[in-house]
Parts: sequence; C-alpha cells; structure tokens
Amino acid sequence: MVGLLVARGRARAVGGVGVGVWGLVWVVLSVVGAGQIERAASPAREAIRFGVVQTNVAQSTRVAWSTAERLQDASRFLDLSAEAADLGAQVLVWPETMFPGETLEADAALADAGASLGWSLDMQSEEAVRALEGFGWLDGIELRAREDTGVVIVESGVARGVVLRGQRSIGVPIVMGAAGYDGYRVETSEGRLRPVWSARYNSAFVVDGGVVQGGRYDKLHLTPFGETMPYISAWGWLESAFLRIGLGASGMAFDLNAGDRAERLRVSAVGGGQPVVIATPICFEATMPNVVRRLVVERGERAAGLIVQMTNDGWFGWATGGREQHLDAVRWRAVELGTPIVRSANTGVSAFVDARGRVTDRLPAGEAGVLVSEVAAAGGSVPMAARLGDSLAWFTLGVTVILIGLGFVPREHPRQDPARPAA
Repeated sequence: MVGLLVARGRARAVGGVGVGVWGLVWVVLSVVGAGQIERAASPAREAIRFGVVQTNVAQSTRVAWSTAERLQDASRFLDLSAEAADLGAQVLVWPETMFPGETLEADAALADAGASLGWSLDMQSEEAVRALEGFGWLDGIELRAREDTGVVIVESGVARGVVLRGQRSIGVPIVMGAAGYDGYRVETSEGRLRPVWSARYNSAFVVDGGVVQGGRYDKLHLTPFGETMPYISAWGWLESAFLRIGLGASGMAFDLNAGDRAERLRVSAVGGGQPVVIATPICFEATMPNVVRRLVVERGERAAGLIVQMTNDGWFGWATGGREQHLDAVRWRAVELGTPIVRSANTGVSAFVDARGRVTDRLPAGEAGVLVSEVAAAGGSVPMAARLGDSLAWFTLGVTVILIGLGFVPREHPRQDPARPAA
C-alpha cells in the first residue's frame, strides 16, 4: 500500500513515515499477540494423561463394515484402550465414527431391542464361531442360527454391549465418535422392520462407567462432497445424479444433518477431580477457524479449555500429504485459540499439539497404536483475535481497500501564476 501511494507521487507525505508506522504496528501487534498466547495457554488445573487410540480401519472396510468385522474391531479397539490405560491414561479418545455399532444412545438402543432387530453374520454357526474366537472381549456373545437358512444372527445391540462392558472393565472414560439421532424409531415397511429417524448426525459422546453420559456434540459443518454437497444437496434428484457420476465420497449415503448447537462435553479423568470441559470439532471442522472458535469461545470468554479432535483420514488413501496438511490446519487452531489439542485419527496422524501449535508427540500414519501424554487444559483468557473473530480481518480488508483506492485519486497540482515564470 505504501509503495502504491509513493508511486502516485505522495512520497513526501507517505514514504518513510508510512513504512515506519506500518513497521511499528507490526512490532506492537507481534509483541501483544505473543503475550496473549502465553496468558491464554496458562493451565487451569493439573495436567491429565490422555490416551489416543489410532484404530487404523481401512476405508474400504468402513464403507462396507460387516457384522463380523464390527465385532472383531470392537474387541481390537478395547485391547488398544486397555493398553493405553496400562500406560497411565486417565481419559481415552477414539476416532470419528469408530463406535462399531449403529445406535449408541440408550433410547435408540431400546427402540432396536423392543423391535428385536438382529444383525446377520452371513455365515453358518461353525464359521461364525471360528471368526469370533480369539477376540477376548467377545466371550459370551449369544449366536443364534435361523431355522430356515442356518445363518447366524446376533442382537443388533451386541456391539454396544461389548463396548460399554469393556469400557466399564477398563475403568477409563472414552470420548468416542458415533452416529447421533433425533426421533429414532423402528417401523414396519412392506413386511420388514426398518429403522427411521427425524435427523441423523455425526456426533461425539462420552462413555464412562459403562454408561453413555449426558450431552452430545453434533457436527456443525458437514464435509463438502464427503457428507454433503453444497447447494446441490437441496435437490435430492440432483445430488443422486452427481453421486452416480462419481462426484462425492464413494459409498457415502449423504443422509446426515448438520448440528445447530455449539455443545461442549464434560469428561471426568480418572483421579482427576472436577470434570474438564472439551470442544470436539470433528474431522473437516478443524480446518474452519470460525467453527472451532464457536466451540471454544462464548461471548468473548473461554468456554472450553481443551480441544479434542476426532477424525477419519482414511479418505486420503495411501497419500500422506493430505494427512499432514490436515494436522497443520489443526495446529493453527491451537495458536489462534491458545488451547492445546488432543487428536485421534483413524489412519493417522494422531498427535498432541500444545497451545503454541507445536506437535509434542505423534503416531505414524497407517498403523494401529496408542499414544499417551500429559495435557493441561488452558485456563487463561482467549487471545484478542479469538474474541474479535473475523471482524478484525474484515476491518483490515476494508482499510486496505480504502487506502488502495486513495492511491488512484488524481493528484491536485498547484495552479501556475501566468505572470510568474516557471522556476
């Protein structure tokens, strides 16, 4: 801007003074910003040992998760959770939508049970027994063979029961991703039972003491072309046409609703005293500064001391660049809000990020494992930029446009006295 004004002939008025003023503003903002980040990062309480579980379920499996695979994975996830608990974890985090059942909430599970819904293993009894043996958390599951076909059926709530009993046995609360529902019920259609609902969400829950705790966060901003098609989804026929030609995530139903409340969850660490309030942006939401800010800040004040991000980056396939860029975006949210982040990613990269945006520990992508580290929830006031939000950026843009416009205003030349010769 200064250069443009100088080029328009305002060197004396703007040149050196303008450069100096803008340089001073930059220095002041840098010093003030650094101080605010330091204050925002001040811990509100003693550090808690978080354990992230990296499940590493292949995306091809997630799209068509069979009953046997769901049960096997439930046992495997609990094995990893027990390993993290043995390492001293006081809170566990599973990735986005890694609950291996359909209904986690009690009212939806009761609706399934009341209708006697079942899952088919698509195999005979002996084959089913072989498929599930060796998975310790599955001991005691009742397998029932259909009289007409001999195909093995299990209760629809069997995965839920395995997870809740397993969590209670491990004794460490788990923050996990699962589908959330409004108005879930089971209806009869054309002689068959069919689950229906008023709304279905990509949600986050806390399971503690073998019970799904009160409170549920529903993803506010659905992933474009992964969970919704911007504008296109308003017309069902048009969305279907785009899906048929491959414009959208393969295998996705695009039947999710966006949440409408910035709900924060509370989780009580084992031996950790008072519950800690956490913000739980899911997957793509971590790339949206306004969404994460809405979860962490309310009316200009800190509403959550910790960000727990759950994601499934299996969509990136074998490529590592997308995973790393996603993690880099998460680091910016930590700096902007002066808030540490615990990140659990299905296929990686799971990591811990401090309030200054530094990755303090991480797991390699493409492998299952656990990571345990101490995290102190932030207790200081949020940085000024977090309180102002995008208003500061819009103000800066407005000033920039005005100053650039001034550079194009014709310069008024002093009138020459005709009686006086020019110098």
